[in-house]
Amino acid sequence: MSGIVRKRLFLWVLITLMAGIIITYMPAGESKPVKAEEMGAFQGYRDISEMLLADIDVNAWIQQTFTISPDNRRVAYAATRENRWFIVLDGEEQEHYDGIMAGTPIFSPDSKDVAYVAGRDGRWLVVLNHQELGSYEGILSGTPVFSPDSSRMAYGAIEGNSLFVVLEGIKEGPYDGLSSFFFSPDSQRLAYGARQGTQWQVVVDGQAGDYYDELLTPAPVFSPDSQSFAYAARRGEDWYLIVDNKEQGPYEQIGGLVFSPDSSRLAFTHKKENQWAVSINGQSFSGFDYVDAESLSFCPAGTRFLFIATNNGQEFLVVDGDPKAPYDQIINPSFSPDGNWTVYGARQGQEWFVVVADRSGPGYEELMPGTPLFSPDSTRVAYGGKKDGQWQVTVGGRGEGKYEDLQGDSLIFNPDGSRWAYCAFQDGKWLVVVEGREGQGYDMVLPGSLFFCPAGEIVVYGARRGIQTLVVVNGKEGPPYDGLVTISGAGIQFDDPDSFHYLALKGTGLYLVEESISR
Repeated sequence: MSGIVRKRLFLWVLITLMAGIIITYMPAGESKPVKAEEMGAFQGYRDISEMLLADIDVNAWIQQTFTISPDNRRVAYAATRENRWFIVLDGEEQEHYDGIMAGTPIFSPDSKDVAYVAGRDGRWLVVLNHQELGSYEGILSGTPVFSPDSSRMAYGAIEGNSLFVVLEGIKEGPYDGLSSFFFSPDSQRLAYGARQGTQWQVVVDGQAGDYYDELLTPAPVFSPDSQSFAYAARRGEDWYLIVDNKEQGPYEQIGGLVFSPDSSRLAFTHKKENQWAVSINGQSFSGFDYVDAESLSFCPAGTRFLFIATNNGQEFLVVDGDPKAPYDQIINPSFSPDGNWTVYGARQGQEWFVVVADRSGPGYEELMPGTPLFSPDSTRVAYGGKKDGQWQVTVGGRGEGKYEDLQGDSLIFNPDGSRWAYCAFQDGKWLVVVEGREGQGYDMVLPGSLFFCPAGEIVVYGARRGIQTLVVVNGKEGPPYDGLVTISGAGIQFDDPDSFHYLALKGTGLYLVEESISR
């Protein structure tokens, strides 16, 4: 790859990074918009420090491998120079190899460990924190995989026509094929699908289950308490549900399955005699033309459930087995955090409605993506709706502002549900609105970047003016950067109510920026 092409790629990534980061604030207010100049300056002091993490060699790096640690404080990527490949970790070049496998490097969930797959002399090996583990003809794509607590790592190894699972240095197998690996939430159990010939089986804790012709992925699913596992599998024309190696069925088809948050209940969708149904711990709710498996969910306590079903071309919400009113389309159903209420968006003809506790509100031309939603304290519902060509946000039944557009998925509450904010577009500028009060306009408010601090008093976001990217805290702008990093889940992360950090670009330098706020 030529240096010119790499530089162009770097500039493209830089622009991409600049197009996705943080968001702004202005103090609380009435439903009538309050302009930024009416709100006064930020009464506080921002202490900002910068530390160079890496000076990126744009002629060597492979931008597709650029990875940020979960804590947003470390960076790793693959690079190549003079036909040699290596990982750059926190700005330091690691051992040189013949190649680096796609999909690596990866960080552990606690951000302390980094692993990648490297090639040497026609063999492939896993490197964990500078330590080379084994040597194989190949390493299975999608591995290695860390456990949720970061204490364990597993990967698939290839030797000849055989595949092995390597867990903490111990091999399981051989197999003719392997599917995805899954650790249990408590990190103590490992599960995966394994093929012998044309037959598949699920292996949990090193113990293989029965053989089947096909596994429904992902397989298996662990309960939140890690004590149970479940998966769907096909034998011949029939599908079966397997829970802790006990088979249920047969069914014509199985669409999906989910455990309740308290692990006491398992729900799954299935088809029998050409009708779809939902079964929960042996109790069946049937008689549907179709059930949307992705909508099947429990309330936070696990005591109630809902799903979207279809009959005669009409969709309707089913709550605790009780079918609600039919509509042409239903979106975003959810329980309130306390589990007492439901909310969803519904379309009848060309009009959209928000339905709260079975009662529909006024009609709209469109609903804001990501809405409706409950406040964390379950006392209010918020959503955005378009009417007569203008957008308005409604919180607790009270509308505020009228705008040309709203940024999808930007409507948020603070942790206790007492405040809210969102991003709106008006007169050629994007601005953040907090409780009806409008912040300063920018060329862009970076999507997915609007945050309240944990205490709910401070609003932070990223904005772009021209070619500069800024972090804005309660209306006060920080220093300009060439971009903020938001790939790989990176962005602004609060460390406590008065401090946060993020990654920023200045030229080819990648910096860890830490801020603390005094009030």
